[in-house]
Amino acid sequence: MEHSKYTHHPIPYRLRYQIDHGFGSGYLILGKIIETVSGLTYEDFLDNRIFQPAGMQNTGLDSRAILLHKASGYELTPPGELQNASYMDMSNAYSAGGLVSTTEDLHLLDSALDQGVLLSRGRTAQIFDFDEQQPYRYGWHLARTARNQALAFHHGGINGYTASYMKLLDQKAAVIVLSNVSTLLTSTLAGVIAEALDSGK
Repeated sequence: MEHSKYTHHPIPYRLRYQIDHGFGSGYLILGKIIETVSGLTYEDFLDNRIFQPAGMQNTGLDSRAILLHKASGYELTPPGELQNASYMDMSNAYSAGGLVSTTEDLHLLDSALDQGVLLSRGRTAQIFDFDEQQPYRYGWHLARTARNQALAFHHGGINGYTASYMKLLDQKAAVIVLSNVSTLLTSTLAGVIAEALDSGK
């Protein structure tokens, strides 16, 4: 299998999924800062300030509630057979992961970012302004493509699910790939699509 120039991981894709936006103590601290400054719970803040303004009706924090059409999470055994993903209480992820969403909703998020719905266009441009001294900031990895075009991306994974979100900023295009098999990463497939868009093929 040919590997993408952007990543070095294997592939996939699917339907209503789990996303992780980066496990780490920094994100947990950020969640508490959001609650303290806004006076809202983390869940309410996301809903009021991001999901509703962007029109995202199928996105939220995962819980034990039954969600219609939610894809079950799987992983591959060493022999290559599918099995149910190892159990994890997604509420433990808090602000470091455990969101559910769809590609359609993430497209709405992408449009809201580009159209200045969530932040002013100036502030959004500042977030995505490439800086070699800070290649990762505000939750985004910033890089350049083979044709020296601006690229912002984030890959994530959690038990049973992986996700990739890549923004080709100069082309005003986004690549969003979601998988409900945690041992098959989305980053290679997203990278191959982004590479094709970048090359104009």
